Formats: sequence, C-alpha cells, structure tokens
Amino acid sequence: MSKRQREFSLRDIRNSADALKYASAERWGEKKFVLEAIEEHCASFQYASEELQGDPNFVLDSIKADFQPFIYASADLREDREFFIKAVKVCGLVLQYASEEFRNDREIVWEAVKHDGEAIRFASEELRNDRELAIEAINGGGFFCVSEELRSDREIVLIALHSDRDQDGHALEHASGELRGDRSIVWEAVKQDGLSLEYASEELRDDRSIVWE
Repeated sequence: MSKRQREFSLRDIRNSADALKYASAERWGEKKFVLEAIEEHCASFQYASEELQGDPNFVLDSIKADFQPFIYASADLREDREFFIKAVKVCGLVLQYASEEFRNDREIVWEAVKHDGEAIRFASEELRNDRELAIEAINGGGFFCVSEELRSDREIVLIALHSDRDQDGHALEHASGELRGDRSIVWEAVKQDGLSLEYASEELRDDRSIVWE
C-alpha cells in the first residue's frame, strides 16, 4: 500500500470527488469509511468492495439519505424482488432503478409511493393510471407525478386540492388545462390559497366573483 493510500482520509473526499479513486481496496471494504464517503458524494459507492455492494443491510443503510447509491448495488440485489421491496420502503425513489417488471409490480410500486409520493412517476404507465395508487401519491405530495389522464379527473384533482400535502391550493398548477378553466375547481383552489388563481385559465383569472372570493 502506498503512502498516499495510507494517508487517504475523508478530508480528501470532501475536497474532491476525483480523490475517491486513490483510496485503497482495503479502505473501500470498511463499512464506516464507505458510509461516510457516501454522505460526502453519493457516487462513492461505486468504489466500494463487491462484498459491500452485495451486502443487503449495507445497501439499505446507504440509501437512507439519498436514492443514488442504489445504482451501484450488485445486480443480484437489484434483481431480487424481496430485497427491492425492502429498498423502496427505505427510499421510494429507488424505483427509478427498477426493471420494467418491478415498475409494473403493484406491491413494489405501492410501497415506494407510500414512502415518497413522487415515486409514482417511475411506475409503469398502467400503474400511474391506478386511482388508488394516485391517491396514495397525492397524500405524499406527488400529485404532479400522476398520469396526465388522472390530472384531468375532477375527483382526483379535488382530492389533491384538499389533501394535507397540497392544502395550499397549488395542486391547480398541475391540473389539466380543462380543469384549470373549470370554475368550481378553481373556486376550491382559491379557497385553499388565493395565490393559486395564477394557475387558472385567463378567463377565470378575470372573473370578479372568484377574484373577490
């Protein structure tokens, strides 16, 4: 091991992501060191030992703060359905690294969306149109990620307008053009937050009865 490798520290990582490649193989097998390195740069996980990249518990620890390290997990883990379910429970956004099969797996998508409503954007087209999943996504602040078809659905939009995460009325911004021109929808949005009027159709923005609501 060279002197440079022996002296390699997390300070080097903080100074430059390129410094990562100078760490010794021994260091990249140390769990504590790798986790701390990942906290500095998510891409650090690519330099970890194969053992750590294939360690289920370590991979789950690595994605607690950010989804990006998951791309460097071993292929065996990423293709393991039971492990993938555990992973999306820790970080729903790892769904973006899922296979087509997993993106169309309702249980996996459901767990991902429960953790992070925005994860629904990575589901299959069929599941992005699933009303129950969409409502779960809305509850997690992911209305803007549901399918265009559902953002044109009055019931779904009203749920978004009244959800805990979207009670400021800005869900109107992501509703379809048709619904942004629907007086009753706009009125509900304005009740939540008058500033949401800016997302209404031009005609309704000039509607005095709404403006003065």
